[in-house]
Amino acid sequence: MEAKGRRAMRMWMGVLAVALVALAGCGRSPATPGATATVAPTSTSTSPTTEPSTEPSTSTSEPTTTPTSPRPTTSPTTRTMLTGMPVYFVGASSGPGLKLYREFRTVPRIDGPISSTISAMTRLTPMDPDYVNPWRSASWVKVSDEAATLTVDISADAFRNTNVGSELASVAVQQLVYTALAAGEVTGNDAHSVVITVNGGRYDAWGAVHLEGRWQRAPMVEVQAQSWIVEPQEGAAVRAGTVQFTGYGTSFEATFRWRVLGMDNRTNLSGTAMGGSMGTFGPVRFSAKLSPGLYLVELYTDDPSGSAEGDGPAVDTKQFTVR
Repeated sequence: MEAKGRRAMRMWMGVLAVALVALAGCGRSPATPGATATVAPTSTSTSPTTEPSTEPSTSTSEPTTTPTSPRPTTSPTTRTMLTGMPVYFVGASSGPGLKLYREFRTVPRIDGPISSTISAMTRLTPMDPDYVNPWRSASWVKVSDEAATLTVDISADAFRNTNVGSELASVAVQQLVYTALAAGEVTGNDAHSVVITVNGGRYDAWGAVHLEGRWQRAPMVEVQAQSWIVEPQEGAAVRAGTVQFTGYGTSFEATFRWRVLGMDNRTNLSGTAMGGSMGTFGPVRFSAKLSPGLYLVELYTDDPSGSAEGDGPAVDTKQFTVR
């Protein structure tokens, strides 16, 4: 199958189409992605608690050693910009449900680095066309930090997208939590929970998720894609020769499969690599020798059942250029 065809097939087209309708906000009739029942976060994973729980272990929270997590920097010519800030978006995986994927982005510094990153999260369009952003631009984001908890106050207009169903709403709240805590980590903040207020008070996000109490990252295996490519990012340009690839995820017996396809249909390289195993996430690294051209890289979890069990392998793709 041609590379472009594989890229089009790799997501749930029905779920992703619904999410894209939400992203476009162009007045088409709304639809609900995934599960249609109203799903508030549960007390064991996605719901806030009235008291902070213990800090998540490395198997349920994004480790600070996640591949290629650069500290934010400012350049002499762009002093109002922060580079290398982690921003999460939503995508449909091959497995059940919508999942979180991360991109490193350059964001305007409008306040502190955490509030600037969250504000950018509400405004940015993902670089990868397979991801979507259910948020709308927030008029303001204010962040305070006390006792290892970030309090994020966000304007109500960030929720004005009306085409968000219950499943997408739950994942979108975790999108904010993951983005806030990851931005804190790369700037040296040790917070591990988030209080979310809207216009200074309690709020029902998209009418589906009650924002109350302290929120922590939901377990990664529940909300984060089990296979995703960290580098190169979508649309990146790399030098010809041996190109290094970095992924992240969890797979059966830690085995991942990869392919690099030339968009001219003359290159088709494949292999296996090791990463995280059975619910514990870890880095995946592999390389390929490439000449100048346009390429697509695919990273899959292993599926020993041949898709006879479950929903088949989780897969992520990135298109990039070799110069």
